[in-house]
Amino acid sequence: PSPAGILTILKKFQYNPQINSAIMIGDTFHDIKAAKEAKIYSCLINHQKRKDIQRFKQWKIQPDYIIENLCDLTDL
Repeated sequence: PSPAGILTILKKFQYNPQINSAIMIGDTFHDIKAAKEAKIYSCLINHQKRKDIQRFKQWKIQPDYIIENLCDLTDL
């Protein structure tokens, strides 16, 4: 996805990077790329321990965080 959807949501919630932080949680390279282009944190979720996700280390753009389930978000 493009960052346009992320930016629209951030604008709707009056996101201000000076005082707030935001994170995009996704399971593909395109999700992580969209987050980076929107200048927010990115989190790769490997909820089914998919083997293709394990190749993320080869990606040009790296996630800020990696989790295996949404419960792990509380540890970030």
